[in-house]
Amino acid sequence: MRSQLKADASPFLGLALSSEKLPDAREAIQALSDWSLEYLLKKFGSVTSWAICATLCEHYGEDGNARVWPLIEALLGRTLKLQEERRAVFNAFVRACRKLGLASDGFERLVDAFQIHAGVSRSQLRHLAKAFIAQERSVGLPDQDDIVLLNRWEDDALHFLDAGIQVLQRPILMDHSAWMANAYVEWRKDQNALLDKTSYLRHFAEQLQSALGSSGGAAGAVAAVPRLVWEDGRLQLTIPSHSRRFKLYLDGEPHRVRAGRLWPLPYPLPKIITWDGDQAGCIRLFHDSEFVLFDSNTGRQAETASRVMQGQVRLSGIAATAVIVATENFNVDGIPAREIAHNFFGANVDLRSGGVELTRSEKRWLLTGVRRPQISINSAPVAKGIGGPNLWGGDAEVELDFGSSELLAGHTDGKQRLAFLQVEANGDFVEVEVEADGRGVATAKLADLVRAVGLPDDA
Repeated sequence: MRSQLKADASPFLGLALSSEKLPDAREAIQALSDWSLEYLLKKFGSVTSWAICATLCEHYGEDGNARVWPLIEALLGRTLKLQEERRAVFNAFVRACRKLGLASDGFERLVDAFQIHAGVSRSQLRHLAKAFIAQERSVGLPDQDDIVLLNRWEDDALHFLDAGIQVLQRPILMDHSAWMANAYVEWRKDQNALLDKTSYLRHFAEQLQSALGSSGGAAGAVAAVPRLVWEDGRLQLTIPSHSRRFKLYLDGEPHRVRAGRLWPLPYPLPKIITWDGDQAGCIRLFHDSEFVLFDSNTGRQAETASRVMQGQVRLSGIAATAVIVATENFNVDGIPAREIAHNFFGANVDLRSGGVELTRSEKRWLLTGVRRPQISINSAPVAKGIGGPNLWGGDAEVELDFGSSELLAGHTDGKQRLAFLQVEANGDFVEVEVEADGRGVATAKLADLVRAVGLPDDA
């Protein structure tokens, strides 16, 4: 929670205050157990919200227990069996998040909100530790000074989680500050770096040390695997770096592809992609779902969850703007998807203002996302880099989505307000004023940003 005004402050509500304060908070809340739930949440909504997150951060997953509401009931000193009681706790929690400028919408289940803002629980830090170590062995350490690359490195590390480890993905994917990855890099530079931090980070350091020791030390290597991405308007595979060409099998047919590059999947799309090597595996296209979702800002595939609620199939993914594709035609809010290739259809969806309805004949789905701060460039690059950055023209428009976050506190009221960017060039930093609309989205011409830092127009 950046409202602590410290550069290394945690973005998670559950870590906003020391865990040593939790027993006193729990005792104070339980002393008010004769109050009505509604009155308690009205008077002490913020402290109750913090205590819920801190409780989940400390105790979720202990002894293999993956239940949330019993922990909340134990904190409050009362049972919450009725759905309206649980909804009241959730609504008070969301109100507190809005006041603090934290993400407050896009949650598929009530408990998702609590778990995202609780952060990775102590019991699950060991899984994250192993994933970070595997990610470093696969691609190396990220640049600690480049928040975009650091955040992408953190998100991509989730590919190394064991099957079935889902809950910790939510706070990591919402951690746009890459706080956990930054702590990891600090620890890799100096394994004593976290010892004078909070008890949470000290516990993380212990889990990192244990994971490093059990995996044979820092010298080991993890074989990277191909990943499905959306790039240049089509499905592609990221091919790991190798000293030789990489061998893929599309529906059993071998293909040798250049390592360390993107490789466009041919049409018609294969049903199954396999590969051999140290980390053999496969990707089954559209095997478990009729749709595949990609974050349009990063190209990264966004995992989707499907639930049936009140007779409606609801799909949710952690993305704010996305590309959704399918092998059969479909409509998005009544607008037909575009045909990308034979029996392959796609559509761009903006999930920042709520869900969109997907339809196909008599079938209906509601697709929702999660608002995240992000920077996008709404134009085509002048030249595309191979294994490096793209080149953009001065007329390119930069879109800055402040998300449901503390970056632009209070913006969810629908009013326009001023926002400030920090632009850096050649070691010089300049603040640039922009106007964010009622959604918390601002735009700026790349040429204007270049002039703001004193660079010539043809720089």
